[in-house]
Amino acid sequence: MDEALAKALEAESWAPEQARNHYLARELVLTWIRNQQGRPSRNLADLANRMHLV
Repeated sequence: MDEALAKALEAESWAPEQARNHYLARELVLTWIRNQQGRPSRNLADLANRMHLV
């Protein structure tokens, strides 16, 4: 997941509004959050916060 999260963050840097509001991107981040064992990484938590998912 680290590589995928890095790509999601890279996409967000290129087109923040598109990356934060795209349905599939939001579903992907929600799935990552839900499937975490314990606390999510800081990068994932920050992305989810920017997407207003948590």
